[in-house]
Amino acid sequence: MPAARQIDGKSEVKLYEQHRGHLNLDRSAYNAHGKEVSEYILPGWGDFSEDGEKRQEGEKKHAVIYDGEPARAIEIGAAGLRAGITPPAQKWLKLTMPDPDLSAWGPVRRFLDDLTDRFLRTLPQGGFYNVMFANFMEDLGFGTYCSMGTRDPKRITLWTHITAGRYWISRNYQGDVDTLYRSMRMTARAMRDRFGEQELSQAVQNCFNSSGNPFDKHQVVHLVQPNQKFDPDKADNQSMPWESVHYEPINNDRVLRRSGFNSFPYQVGTYYLIGDEDYGRGPGQAVLPDVKTLFEYGKAGIKGTHKSIDPPVVADETFKGKLRLLPGGVSFGKTDKASGVRAIYDVTPDMVTLWNAIKDLRAQVAKRFFNDLFIFLLQNANATATEILKRDQEKALLLGPLVDRVKVDMLDPGAQRHLDNMMDAGAMPPIPPEVMRAGGVLEIEYTGELVRAQKMAGVSSMDQIVSTTLNAAQQVPEVADNIDLDVWVRKKGNVLDVPAELVRTPETVQQIRQSRAQEQQERMKQEQALAAVQAARELSRADTEGKNALTDLAGAMGNE
Repeated sequence: MPAARQIDGKSEVKLYEQHRGHLNLDRSAYNAHGKEVSEYILPGWGDFSEDGEKRQEGEKKHAVIYDGEPARAIEIGAAGLRAGITPPAQKWLKLTMPDPDLSAWGPVRRFLDDLTDRFLRTLPQGGFYNVMFANFMEDLGFGTYCSMGTRDPKRITLWTHITAGRYWISRNYQGDVDTLYRSMRMTARAMRDRFGEQELSQAVQNCFNSSGNPFDKHQVVHLVQPNQKFDPDKADNQSMPWESVHYEPINNDRVLRRSGFNSFPYQVGTYYLIGDEDYGRGPGQAVLPDVKTLFEYGKAGIKGTHKSIDPPVVADETFKGKLRLLPGGVSFGKTDKASGVRAIYDVTPDMVTLWNAIKDLRAQVAKRFFNDLFIFLLQNANATATEILKRDQEKALLLGPLVDRVKVDMLDPGAQRHLDNMMDAGAMPPIPPEVMRAGGVLEIEYTGELVRAQKMAGVSSMDQIVSTTLNAAQQVPEVADNIDLDVWVRKKGNVLDVPAELVRTPETVQQIRQSRAQEQQERMKQEQALAAVQAARELSRADTEGKNALTDLAGAMGNE
């Protein structure tokens, strides 16, 4: 079993739990806000119960919801982000090298294309796209998301989403998350398979007795933090830059497993951060007042509808026990107009005004989750190319900061982890020696729709200056000398992510132009030679005896 340690006179597990308690206290305000988002917008997402508390999985989470549109709106927003940044059915990433000329060279370009194809083909095997959707749901809702990519022998990288409330983080002086505690609930059987039965607490081992329940769940905490004993000269997993510790926080005082990572295994992203806060804030928190008002309107509408259809009534005492208020029911008794059955008060709710207010609030909530950007084409099937371009530019403007954060927080570290795992699993294509001589450094270029929308702003300006210049060149041809159309074609092809085979390299273009120039020179020589032959033939047929221009010219030349 992993050796027990004493740190400052305390067992290391007790010290870890003390530190986690401090982080939990710092997170308490976020918990309160996150719990409201979970109740009103993201039912079933997040876990803000007391630490270690027994929970009924699958319990009902819709107690306060009177309108399902906010939950639908955030799902549309998350689906739109995934489709715009990491679309499963499209090539949203390509691998390049820092030297563009080396990247464009034939053998290297083929290697990079093959590597990109393998990367995208193996990525979904570990559930990457499901995790990305969950990340976007919690990014929009809670403002912070967390996931993990671990090496897996069958799937290369196994991706796991960790819901809000299940993790505690701390950032270093550079603002990067470098310490993370994660709470997991594992069955006794799963704990035995992963850590070994002898490492488990007695309470968990008892689950394997004849009267025990091996499917009973227990709390396990995973801690990753900078390794104070990091030693680059050692290859064992406990000398790596990041220390990894699993332990039982309640029933045990020893470590279940101690290991390490070469890079931080968790990806923690935020919608935006305020100051030096550790956790982010997102649209779900900002839109809570609108959602609460929407639900109040929904409750009012339900009450008004019920009262208008089945209003409270007052009746004469002679009807006591005799009234039949079901549809079609007939009641008999002595009555007159004064003492008959009548409504206590008139119920005439202004449902039109209420419904308009509900629609306005729904629209505000949907817009806050970018639904108007993502479902534009569905709602406007006859949109013109200009309208679509304008909407793409709007996407680039509104979603640009979010896309940039996703690239830095999730995609860059996640892609690097998957590349490392591909290397360890032997899933890389043969690496050309030119790549190794260049240091083997790869760069990641994202090509999803939202990334292209950002780049299209630059393309539009390029197109405008090229079009303006070429139009002016019709009047003043020299103006065209200001534009390098070769650069324009290459840059636009790069932004639009056209296949590398479609746009020729500068070297190939130069060879084609040299060949064309040589062909033109040869053609001109042939034409000149043909003209000379034709002229000689005409001269040979000329009359040199009689009086004509040719004899006069010859005579003049002879007199000189």
